[in-house]
Amino acid sequence: MASFNKLPFELHHNIVQYLDNDSAKSLRLAYPTPKIIATTGATVFKTLVLRLGNHKNSRTKLDNLRSCLLTENNEIDLSTNGTLTHVRTLVVDTRYPFVVTDEFTWTRSKWRTSGHLNMPSNSRCLADCAEIVPDEELNSFLDLFTKVLSTISGRLKSLRWQTSDLLPFPVYDQIAKLLFSPMVLIQKKYEFTVSHTFAAPYALTQYLKPLSSCDRLEIIGASTKSTEEEIDRIDMAAVAELISRCHGLKSFNYTYQTWVDADCFDILWGAINNLETLEELQLHTSENMIGSVKPNLSKLKRLKKISFDCSEYLYYILDGHPVYAVFDSLVTTGIDGITKLSVGGVYTDNIQKLLLQQKAITDLNLHISSKADILRIFALIIPAVAGTLRCFRISGAVEGQPWGWSDKRTDGRGLLKCKKLQEIEFPFIERNFLLTGEGTVINSLPTLINDFVRSCPELIRIHTGSIAADYNVASSLINVLTDFRSMDEIFKGRDIEIMLRQRTEGEWGSSRCRTRFPRSGNEEDLVGVFDYYIHRWRLREETADGGEEKVYRFERIEDKCWMRNECWEDD
Repeated sequence: MASFNKLPFELHHNIVQYLDNDSAKSLRLAYPTPKIIATTGATVFKTLVLRLGNHKNSRTKLDNLRSCLLTENNEIDLSTNGTLTHVRTLVVDTRYPFVVTDEFTWTRSKWRTSGHLNMPSNSRCLADCAEIVPDEELNSFLDLFTKVLSTISGRLKSLRWQTSDLLPFPVYDQIAKLLFSPMVLIQKKYEFTVSHTFAAPYALTQYLKPLSSCDRLEIIGASTKSTEEEIDRIDMAAVAELISRCHGLKSFNYTYQTWVDADCFDILWGAINNLETLEELQLHTSENMIGSVKPNLSKLKRLKKISFDCSEYLYYILDGHPVYAVFDSLVTTGIDGITKLSVGGVYTDNIQKLLLQQKAITDLNLHISSKADILRIFALIIPAVAGTLRCFRISGAVEGQPWGWSDKRTDGRGLLKCKKLQEIEFPFIERNFLLTGEGTVINSLPTLINDFVRSCPELIRIHTGSIAADYNVASSLINVLTDFRSMDEIFKGRDIEIMLRQRTEGEWGSSRCRTRFPRSGNEEDLVGVFDYYIHRWRLREETADGGEEKVYRFERIEDKCWMRNECWEDD
């Protein structure tokens, strides 16, 4: 039989089209031949990330990247086999321009595990202890960025600038002038995303002024203090003015989980109401987002994706709260092209009307804490969207207690009629509470796996949601997946992943649950450094002992640490 390396070039090309980036890298390493290098290049080098600082080895990584992209004469490698010939997406990350040392990581870990560092996860930032990158490293980064942008801007499909007010403004302004220079914008054929994270609201006016002409805009508040600063009318006016400078804006995301005066949002709604090209709107903020200017979204005919999360206060308020003017406007306007809807904390009559008004909901993400609302969703909404739904996520509590797939109080079996379902997140932990207040953990994940794999032929991923600081719950899940065995033919030929998201708030022994691939140093020192861990499990097929029958099990194949909504890879 011919070896893989001797297959025709056309077959290699077709095979690579089905590989993700990591798989293409593995193939490239296993077969470092000219044919494989040529066919995998477009996949492996499709995205280029230029990151300033943010890691203890940032200088080494920057130097390695320069050696890959530049010739011996310190010029961009323009040869046919050069890495940049394949790049179609450029990500420039200048959010955390700091050098992170081993001492910093160790010290922070000790603070958290000893209870001396008690800050909410969205207010953590490396700037409090880390050192700003040296001038030599900064100049090297700017030189590489300038050369890369001038070389590939004409053939890019997307460009994303992730930045923050932690970057000194002179450097920030220098990068902005390059990105928004007339010469670059003239040949702009790519989708341009700007994501600005602010630690100080009073700096918004200065930092947003150089920006314009982006297709997607994200304004994200993340303070280094335990209590975020309030945003005022001047700060919000800077956001609104930037929106007006972004002609053809397709996506807008404003996230800042702190109190905002309603008159500040008047300014923002005045800008949002006129975004005729907007396709995606995300507002994750306080509950006080409606003042005298009401949302009038009649011009937003192209709106397809909506995400609202107005803080935990919404759990306790009624339909009369002014925030529901957003959903009332969407219902009144008659918008029926929404495909993705995410709402945190509430489910009300006007949200239900909006959902029933849509023609093709594909993604639905709901956080609900009312048994009656959960029953309404399963009885009315799921049957209405069953023909188009591809991703369904639901979380929350019933009567203040955990619930799961096999909970008779909230029968969600109508979901099994969603034959196009590809991703599911459903509570899997139930707890039988006795009169004493104690309880036994019931894990319904095996039942959930069997039911959905049997009924949903396109299912590829199951999310367990975020596991809170409960060692018994986390260990129960890991034990269930480790011990899972089935000889049922429903698993034959299926590619199923299970994603476990495990939070690490406080000292509760999370390292005992997450450890699979040993890391350097003492594992216990790392507890609580990261916001959460992602464990990835994949379905495997094996031959049963002493026979030809197939046995299906889940293997834990990957652990990743996350902090500030980004993955921290091992070195």
